[in-house]
Amino acid sequence: MPAVPVARSASDSTASSSPATQRKKAKDVLKEIIEKANRPAVEGFRSAVQQAGNSTSDKRGMWADSTFEDLVQYNDGFRTQLIGTPEQIAERVAAYRKRGVDLILGGFLHFQEEIEYFGSRVLPLVREIEDSEEDSLGSPVLVSA
Repeated sequence: MPAVPVARSASDSTASSSPATQRKKAKDVLKEIIEKANRPAVEGFRSAVQQAGNSTSDKRGMWADSTFEDLVQYNDGFRTQLIGTPEQIAERVAAYRKRGVDLILGGFLHFQEEIEYFGSRVLPLVREIEDSEEDSLGSPVLVSA
C-alpha cells in the first residue's frame, strides 16, 4: 500500500497539546502541501490515469475515485491518512495490518529527516502494538521507502 506519512512529534511545540490538536497540526502541514501543489500537473496526472483506467477490465482503473487531494502525492499516498503523532500513525498502521496490509511503501516529503524520524519514532511503536495484540496476524508489517 502506498503511503506518505506526515509525522509530527508532540514534543515539537505542542507538548501539552491534546492528540486532536497534534493531529490538526499534522493536517495543517498536509493542507499547506495541497495548497502549494502544481494544479495543472496534478490535473494532468488525473487525466492520464483516467484515460489509462478506460483500458482496464472495469473501464475505471484504480484512481477513478481519487480526489485532487489524493492525487497531489502520486499513488494516493495521502489517502491512507498516516498523519499525526508517531502514536497516532502507529495505531493506524496496526489497524491496516489487521485488515491484511503487509507492506507499506512509504514516501516521505523530506526524505532524509523523515525516514529517520519514522524509523526511530513510529516503527518501534508499531512493533509494540503488534507484540501486545494477541490476535496479531503473524509476521510484522513491512515498511519500505
